Amino acid sequence: MGILVLDATTKSIVVAMSGPAATTNPDFTAAYGDSTGALFTEGANDGALNGTSPVTLIAAPAAATRRIVKNITIENRDTAAVTVTVSYDNNGTLRTIAKVTLSVGDTWTTDGTFDTFGSLKQSLGLVDLTTQVIGILPIANGGTGAATLAGANIAVFNASNTFTAAQTFRAANAIRSEAASTQDAIIIAGRAGGSSSYASTLIPTTLSASRTITLPDADINFTTGLGVAQGGTGQTSYTDGQLLIGNSTGSTLTKATLTAGSGISITNGSGSITIANTSTGGAQDFIVQSYGIV
Repeated sequence: MGILVLDATTKSIVVAMSGPAATTNPDFTAAYGDSTGALFTEGANDGALNGTSPVTLIAAPAAATRRIVKNITIENRDTAAVTVTVSYDNNGTLRTIAKVTLSVGDTWTTDGTFDTFGSLKQSLGLVDLTTQVIGILPIANGGTGAATLAGANIAVFNASNTFTAAQTFRAANAIRSEAASTQDAIIIAGRAGGSSSYASTLIPTTLSASRTITLPDADINFTTGLGVAQGGTGQTSYTDGQLLIGNSTGSTLTKATLTAGSGISITNGSGSITIANTSTGGAQDFIVQSYGIV
């Protein structure tokens, strides 16, 4: 910041906060020099701010004296961020010199704002995305590379990291890439809400055991049975009474029904298995022999 000069008895430097402090008002210091043409005298002030009430950092000079502002510091000693406005007061008319929000421990000076470690703080200006950006933001800069998307459309990208098309998610038409086998991942949309449900079909060649899929609900259908290696059964249909039995050949699951033995009947039903004793013989005879102990 350039030099500030108070050259009239009605000019001073004041400061006020935007609101009351949470616990402690910020401290300030000020240094200046007075010049009468014949003499140059240095002076200093210090104190604390007082909430929204203006506090004079550097008072107006005496008549025929030019007061040159050398330095001002304001330290935020509060437990919360504070906003202060430093103003040039010309006989009651305030001209803003600086308005700054200080984090806890920050110090504003006429040379800049410093953090609690003494490092100069710098901030980038805000960019209005509506008026200050020209063109389409590419993927490399965090954009999509697309100018528009219609309602219910999903952006689809190719292996070159560029936008190819906007596809609509339909219940009867899966979202997939034209060269699905070369893609690293497939994004599957879930239920759109309400009473309408949507299902997408995964092409077998697009996924392998090394891929991870998060299934949001039961609306995702596979064109083939989900294998045992992926946590499935490898089966797509069953008949009454069939069970899944472990098969060491290929570490698979084989579906089969129970086989009845002698004197046993098995009836397979829809979701049930009934096992009955069919023997018609009478009571069984058991021979119990006792042996002496030698």
